[in-house]
Amino acid sequence: SIDVPQGRLGVAFVTDITARKRAEEVMRDSEERLRLAIESTGLGMFDYDVLTGAVVWSDITKRHFGLPPDAELDVETFYDALHQDDRERVRQLLLSILRPESGGRYVTEYRTIGIQDRKERWISAWGQVFFDSEGRPKRFIGVTQDVTERKRMEGALREREQEVRTLLDDTPDVIMRLDRQGRFTFVNAKTASVAGIPREAFIGKTSAELGLPRELIDLWMLRTQQTFETGQPSTLEFTYPSPGGASDWEERFIPESAPDGSVESVLIIGRDVTERKRLEDIAE
Repeated sequence: SIDVPQGRLGVAFVTDITARKRAEEVMRDSEERLRLAIESTGLGMFDYDVLTGAVVWSDITKRHFGLPPDAELDVETFYDALHQDDRERVRQLLLSILRPESGGRYVTEYRTIGIQDRKERWISAWGQVFFDSEGRPKRFIGVTQDVTERKRMEGALREREQEVRTLLDDTPDVIMRLDRQGRFTFVNAKTASVAGIPREAFIGKTSAELGLPRELIDLWMLRTQQTFETGQPSTLEFTYPSPGGASDWEERFIPESAPDGSVESVLIIGRDVTERKRLEDIAE
């Protein structure tokens, strides 16, 4: 047998504990620095121990759910605070990412109803589930961000766009927008009516792909290209050979600038001037 001095064994044991404790302190310090760095950006953090059910939220995340910093919580707190219209969707998402084949990636947006303050908020959340060697979920961590103001602005923008769309559809003028490849990115109802083509068929297509008159395509493409190159508006007059009879049109080509000042698209506004031309001919 081999005799091991008692004193030496004790020293080895103490040294092992000291190293482990030092590693734990380094890990805690690292996590605390990460938490402070993330929260300085206005993001909240969450940490869910899937094995024990323990839930940890930063003060900012608690605020996103209408809770004070000292609030007690568990996983049901999260579900209780979700807007009823988003609850089932988010529950199904969470169930799916807890399966290893999903990769555990979590990206979503949902509404919360503050548990104590009853305020409605829009929250953007993303995170990651970690699995053990046997594919079982063990930890779910991530961050949250209050995007209520962004959602409010998006809603206001959609309303404004709808108002503008309604206005453009009520005008007797043809209005359309072309990108640098000559593809339609917008047409109003009058454009679709004159061409006899459904509005949705225009988007992403060129004049040639839509089968518009060849002579009209050549005129449009030449003037559109000139507008992109010069950045100057211009006017074009032509006769449109429609099935119901030829008509005279006057179109204005207007360059639209990108943030860097380059021409991003061309807006074309056209008006049927057949009657005006007829009266001019009579007057002459």
